[in-house]
Amino acid sequence: METGRTEATYSTPLVCGHLGGDPVALLVHEGPDKAFARIWNLKTLEISGTFEAPACMGALACALVDGRPLAVIAGMDSLREAGRRTELWDLTDRSRVGDFGGLTDQVNAMVCGTDGRNPVVLAATAHGGAQLWDLRTRQLRHRLGDGWVSDVEIGLLDGLPVAVTADYYALNIWDLGKGTPLHEIHLPADPSTVAFASSGELVVGAGYEVIVLER
Repeated sequence: METGRTEATYSTPLVCGHLGGDPVALLVHEGPDKAFARIWNLKTLEISGTFEAPACMGALACALVDGRPLAVIAGMDSLREAGRRTELWDLTDRSRVGDFGGLTDQVNAMVCGTDGRNPVVLAATAHGGAQLWDLRTRQLRHRLGDGWVSDVEIGLLDGLPVAVTADYYALNIWDLGKGTPLHEIHLPADPSTVAFASSGELVVGAGYEVIVLER
C-alpha cells in the first residue's frame, strides 16, 4: 500500500476508523507549502478524500459523534506558539466543524471516547496536563494535572470510565466523569506510551521496556 509518505517533510500521524461502513486510515503530512489530510479506504487501498489540515502536525484522533465520523487534528509548532490550534473536522464531507478555542498548548497525543454520557477527546499537552474536551460543544470539561503528559488512554475500571495519563515516572488514573484522581502508580522508567489491552491490562512503553500492569 503506497501512502505518499515519501512526500512528507515531517513524521506522519495516522489513525484508523470507519467512514460509510468501510474501514479507513487518516494520514496527515506536511508538504512544501501546506499540510494535507488524506483518507485511505482500507478495502480498496485508494484515496477517498483529501483536505487541507493544520500545519506541523502533532496528534490525531477519530470519533463517531451522533453518527458523524469526526477527526480531531492538533497542530504542533514549537517555534510559533501563537499558531498552534486543534480543529474538529467532519470526514463525510471533509469540512471544518470548528476548533477547540482554549487548546493552544502543544498536544503530544490524543484519544477519543466517552465519559459515560458525552463523547470526549482527551489531549496530552506539554504544559497544561491532560485536558478533557466535549466533542459536541468543544468546551473544556476537566484538566487532569498540570505539566508534561506524554500519552493518554481512556477505558473502564470496574465499569467506571477512567483516564490514564503517562506522567513523569508515573501513571495516574482519573475518574473521567468527575475529573478526580483515583490512583497513582510509580514506575522505574519514564512512560512514553500507554494502552489498555482487550483483557484489561495496562500496557506501558517506557524507554526500552514494556511494562504490563494487571489488576
